[in-house]
Amino acid sequence: MFSFATTPVMFVGLLVLFAWCCCWCGYELTRPQSGRQRVSNALHLLMSVVMLLMVAGPTWGALTTVLPTPVLAGIFVLATGWFGWLAIDAGRTSDRPSLLHFTGHATMFAAMSWHLAAMAVMTAGMTAAAPDSGMSGHGHSGHDGMDMGNWMTAESRPGGALWWFALVGLPLMAYLLAAALRALWLAARPAPAGEPADPDTCDCDDDARHSVTSHNCHETRPAGSAKYRLAALSDFAMCAGMFWMSTGLLAPILPMLAVLAHGAPAGITAAGQLVGPHRSEQVEDRRLLLPSCRASQGLVQRARAGCPASRPCHGLLRRAVHRRRLGYG
Repeated sequence: MFSFATTPVMFVGLLVLFAWCCCWCGYELTRPQSGRQRVSNALHLLMSVVMLLMVAGPTWGALTTVLPTPVLAGIFVLATGWFGWLAIDAGRTSDRPSLLHFTGHATMFAAMSWHLAAMAVMTAGMTAAAPDSGMSGHGHSGHDGMDMGNWMTAESRPGGALWWFALVGLPLMAYLLAAALRALWLAARPAPAGEPADPDTCDCDDDARHSVTSHNCHETRPAGSAKYRLAALSDFAMCAGMFWMSTGLLAPILPMLAVLAHGAPAGITAAGQLVGPHRSEQVEDRRLLLPSCRASQGLVQRARAGCPASRPCHGLLRRAVHRRRLGYG
């Protein structure tokens, strides 16, 4: 996950964004609403809380002790189905704004499911790559760090598991970015002429003031009102926070996102390097390999150039470097 010591800007930024989402989603549950709206708002609050707990390692560890990552992914798959069903139902009534509204929410929950599924696969893969990490005193050895780093590097290449997750995540991440920018625009745009500043202060009866529809997640709010802007800022915080937190998952396809992915989930970077408790050991192992690599560089170039005398030595040096990488010499 993230920590203030290694990624202070990302750590504080994500905490602020998701904390605001939790506050606003909690407020939404207190407003007059239908049964469908209450379920939808409860799901939004659940996602906000899970994203908030995902920021810091200790809170995420405590949550996954109770609800493992695959279980959380399954819950959000079901939530995606809920919003998908609401979108289909809105489409049957030819309510295009509600259709787009619920389709957007279904896509956002699909992005959350994708994120959690990728984390579950990475955790399982890294655990399998270092099976003895928790059963001996060498759990944090450079050998284990290289095993996990090699697994992530291999799976980040075209056709690997992390590469496929990155490919699937491209349209989801594109939606999150577009939705975040649109929500920020809605929060900042001027109020249309003739709209009341706040529905609670308009000169109308109580039913009209707190009108609700079955094809929306919240009560009716005039564009430009204070509550309208706060709701838009909450949408921005959720989409922007999810995009920011998930950038590391796209690194196998878009390496430039490594700039935003320092401290990314499960420690993946653009090069598939290990970030976290094993990073120092991995770097040290690479330093140990430099002399052998430099010594063989000339022979490698000569072998590629077709020098027959260099080929046997080249093969021996390659095997020596491989053995050193594995910790055999």
